[in-house]
Amino acid sequence: MSIGIVLVDIFWRGALVDRERVVGVDGFRAWLPLGTRTMVNAEDWRADRQNVAPMWEYSATQWQTSLARLIDSGSNDDFDRYFREAGLIVRG
Repeated sequence: MSIGIVLVDIFWRGALVDRERVVGVDGFRAWLPLGTRTMVNAEDWRADRQNVAPMWEYSATQWQTSLARLIDSGSNDDFDRYFREAGLIVRG
């Protein structure tokens, strides 16, 4: 499976107003927001690194998700399936 991260630049009247990262997954069959990775059990992990495995949550903002959905709209109709399988959560 190949993946790749690309930058998406948003311009308004010729001025760069935003830059977001999207990731192509499953051989670039879908584009998802890169989002943010957060450790959800950081306190437990810090207290007992020997017996506690880190658990991660991957989230993206509504803006990042909408932008990735727009980028993905030309490739297929499986955005929601890939989003769900990636375990992404929409925050904010």
